[in-house]
Amino acid sequence: VTYYENKLYLWNYEANSLIFGTNNSEKARFDSSGRLMLGTSTEGNANADNFTIADSANSGLTIRSGSSNIGSIFFSDATSGTGEYAGFVDYNHSSNLMSLGTASSARVYIDSSGNVGISTASPVGKLSVGPDQDIVFGNQTSSGTGGTGRLVATGGAVYLQAGLAATSGSNAPLVVTGYGGVGERLRLDSSGNLGIGESSPTQMLVIRKDSASTSAGAYPVIDLRNDNASGFSQIRSYRK
Repeated sequence: VTYYENKLYLWNYEANSLIFGTNNSEKARFDSSGRLMLGTSTEGNANADNFTIADSANSGLTIRSGSSNIGSIFFSDATSGTGEYAGFVDYNHSSNLMSLGTASSARVYIDSSGNVGISTASPVGKLSVGPDQDIVFGNQTSSGTGGTGRLVATGGAVYLQAGLAATSGSNAPLVVTGYGGVGERLRLDSSGNLGIGESSPTQMLVIRKDSASTSAGAYPVIDLRNDNASGFSQIRSYRK
């Protein structure tokens, strides 16, 4: 132990560990590489071995903040500026809101009800996506045969889009099936033709149900129904 220039130093001048113990057993150590280990003398994986916590039972780390304050974990690659919190996990105790951040900005939120918001801190359902954002799923490359779907809410409208690839601009059909992809029910192809029971519609609307039965419901039927006694139903065809 050394006291120098108003600082107290606890040194091990040899290339060995500095060990702390209580109740006649080791509790923590700094090894010769400066790695801190609590409850163990074996460091963790080489990609995350600066601080290792171990226990023979449940193990964990607690960050305790004030009831109206925030607890945080920051991932930094700098000693100043936004690089000090390039990635982060925040928990706001006053609102019970958890935030996940990348590139120094919050991206995902989980509120006190377990609702998840992407680009919105006020999710209104189990999953909410912020304004002028879209959800893309499937193939993301500029080539290939895998389909891509996009759900976009913008300009006061909601769009369901399909394409072969997110960057190629090619088109693919929108298909509705039963659970697990079994039994195609409806298809809207890249030409705008709609098939109900028909996977290759050649007209704007094709309804198909192959059956030799004459029983009601066994053959294709279009049912126009208006339960208002004063109302009526009609199919109209006219030219502007």
